[in-house]
Amino acid sequence: MSRCGTPGCLQPDFHLGPHDGEIFEECIREAVVCINSMHCHYIDSALLCAAARQCTAANPDGMSCLTNGQQHHPSMDQYTNILSQCIPNVDAVNHMTGADAALVLSVGNTVKAGATFRLLKMSTTKSERCNNYLILQVRMLAVEFHSQCKGYGSLLVHYLKDILSTLASPTPGSRKLMHVQSDKDAVDFWSKQGFIASSHADSLTKMLAAWHALGNELYTGVASMVYASP
Repeated sequence: MSRCGTPGCLQPDFHLGPHDGEIFEECIREAVVCINSMHCHYIDSALLCAAARQCTAANPDGMSCLTNGQQHHPSMDQYTNILSQCIPNVDAVNHMTGADAALVLSVGNTVKAGATFRLLKMSTTKSERCNNYLILQVRMLAVEFHSQCKGYGSLLVHYLKDILSTLASPTPGSRKLMHVQSDKDAVDFWSKQGFIASSHADSLTKMLAAWHALGNELYTGVASMVYASP
């Protein structure tokens, strides 16, 4: 779920080509159909943070990655407060599971925004017709109220895309997706990042919840959206 995004503030950085929509939908359909014939597991959060550090090494904007075991880190405390303000119906303090990592953006010693994410790996076992998949789930994304419309949310998504590509590099040919349950007020933001809402995205959300309920809660009043990485 994401909130605290103001529609219309950020410029689009992604455009679908004339045939991209069909390829995109086929990709999601296959992921939904194939999950029952594939070996699926979540990548360890320590590996997610290792990839995050690699992607953000040259970043001057104070990006850090925290795991579930760092719940009392000062940056995590600030990020949790932002989540509590932006998404009041979610238990911000206990929202992370063992598979989750938090990408946190700070300016000086002040956290401005953060995103909680996890990565599902789907590997072919029984069905050779299915591709291998990596699905990065953006479970939470929030920007501090007074820091909105400054590009922080867009920067987080940019690095999440880089993290996905980095972790996919050892398995060339894998299809890469990003998934989010977006608050209706943030749909415009996610659309500008290349995410698409569709019935197949809804099916993917339900599939994830049925396969692994913890951390895949079905929220009401949201739009399921998916980004297909090149």
